[in-house]
Amino acid sequence: MPNSIREMRRRAPLHYEAKADNARVVARIILDTSDAAQAQAASSIGYTGSTGIALRESFLRECSIALELVVKAVIAQKIEMKRSNKKVTTVPSSHDLVMLWATAGLPELSLEDRETLVIARRVLNWAGRYAAPKNDEREDKLYSEERRYLKDEPRPGELRIKKLRSIDWDQFDRLYKIAFEAFWSLRSEANPELS
Repeated sequence: MPNSIREMRRRAPLHYEAKADNARVVARIILDTSDAAQAQAASSIGYTGSTGIALRESFLRECSIALELVVKAVIAQKIEMKRSNKKVTTVPSSHDLVMLWATAGLPELSLEDRETLVIARRVLNWAGRYAAPKNDEREDKLYSEERRYLKDEPRPGELRIKKLRSIDWDQFDRLYKIAFEAFWSLRSEANPELS
């Protein structure tokens, strides 16, 4: 019996790649939109909030979803080529970008790049959509997990002040291009006529 159309799309590497590319271009457009165009758009709908904050939130959401989807494109391509870990038979339905990056078999990352993935995961899980996480205990667990990902476990009794950071275009695009190039390298290998 053939898979449903939805199941076929969940497995289609090019669907993930196309959606990732769409999110990436929107993130870039958000950055490149002039202040005048932003003010005009806000005024035309009676928006009285901060367009800078609204656009920053949108930029982070688009960058985060682009990273998730391009990494999932690599996973889907490896599954299609039968080159994924034997335990990976479907693309994981997770926003855990550090885990997805490892599942995709992409290169080891610097601490800064891992932190970018952790920030993107937080944006996808709640920060890009809600005022606060839905569940404090779950968020505390995720926060502990994030510190392990970042190899940032404080020693007992140690006080640490950490400067918060966000994601900028260069940090995002560097990671995006790593996954994007891995995807198209695999795709060309599977379909030499594309080269």
